[in-house]
Amino acid sequence: MERFAKQNDTTLMVPFVYLLNPNFPLLSASVWKVNVSLYPLIIHIGASINCYTGLLSRKKVLKSPLLVQMLFNKVQKKLLMSMNLCKEVGELAHSVLFKIILVTIIIISIVAIALEIWVMFKTTIHILVHQNTRILIITHQLWLIFHCIGRIFTHTYVLLAYQKTYADLCEYMTFPWECFMIRTPITLTLFLNAASIAAIVTERAIATYFSSKYEKFGRSVAVILVIVQLTIGIGSFLFLVSNFDLLGPEKVVYCSTGNAANAMKSAIVFGFYMTIDFISALIFPVLFCINKQFHRSKIHVNLSHRYQITENINSLQTLSPMVAFHSLCLAFYLGALFMYFVVDFKFSHKQFAIYLESVQQTPIYALTLPIALVWTEKYVRKTTQENRRKAIELKGHEAANHYF
Repeated sequence: MERFAKQNDTTLMVPFVYLLNPNFPLLSASVWKVNVSLYPLIIHIGASINCYTGLLSRKKVLKSPLLVQMLFNKVQKKLLMSMNLCKEVGELAHSVLFKIILVTIIIISIVAIALEIWVMFKTTIHILVHQNTRILIITHQLWLIFHCIGRIFTHTYVLLAYQKTYADLCEYMTFPWECFMIRTPITLTLFLNAASIAAIVTERAIATYFSSKYEKFGRSVAVILVIVQLTIGIGSFLFLVSNFDLLGPEKVVYCSTGNAANAMKSAIVFGFYMTIDFISALIFPVLFCINKQFHRSKIHVNLSHRYQITENINSLQTLSPMVAFHSLCLAFYLGALFMYFVVDFKFSHKQFAIYLESVQQTPIYALTLPIALVWTEKYVRKTTQENRRKAIELKGHEAANHYF
């Protein structure tokens, strides 16, 4: 056994104190740092313990050899489980596919940040929508920018950690405080981003219901809705991580805010956001139809009311691609996570890490949103100009009715 240990150039510390004292607390799997090459050695130690306890039993030195054997089996199981985790994190750290996924997300996020900032200053602040809608769109874009920044930070941190070379594969594992540090920006901004779409739809619903006097509301609606989305986003995040042991000693293979330890809470939170996103996607076309009906039926209302109805239609046309594409991306991502926690796919830690980062669509959405905003804004502006040109050719109430 000693010769085998020397060949592997390492030593194994078997916690015999646990064998002698059953009340000694069994440590977490991550504490048992065992080199994968020591697997035969552990089996050899197990066989030696079997022989040794049998010999002591026959000589009546030990009165409870079975107890010693049971305790060692428990320790041995922990050691083997730790070795499996270390082997998995080693495979993940050297996975070319996983690194390609992370690098791709980083590149997409960098480009998305640049586009979002450019469109925010070039288009969003001048877009032909109500000021409340404009504030909520800018807020939505800010959450996307912060989310992409969080992605860049997290994936860069992981890639740098995996670039190091360790003799002990367990060194690639991550402490809970590291996980909290690198995953919080991603998860929190994901929830805020999802809540912001619901806030935009709510604002459009309020504008439709109070179309006759919405202009008098000012920015109060937007401020209240931003506070509400902050409350929902932060509240759901705190609910998800309420049992998180920040200073715990047990290291993990790959960081994820939603994991097996809080599978039920993860399913509840992801199901909640899927539901509100689905409802938002359904409400938006309904609001468009209602405003179209108002535009046809309420011909004799005052010009302020008529203008608000027209603005509602233009806003809904401008925002429709954003809401639709966001719903598709978020439904795909949250649906994939929801299915994982509900169905239990029995993924390994490596498979789960690849699955988690592969189904994430928010950076892609952040990349395409500026394009959608620019295109729809130009379309709505062109339509408005055509209506204005046709109205000039008409006279009196007919011109006003056509323009508004």
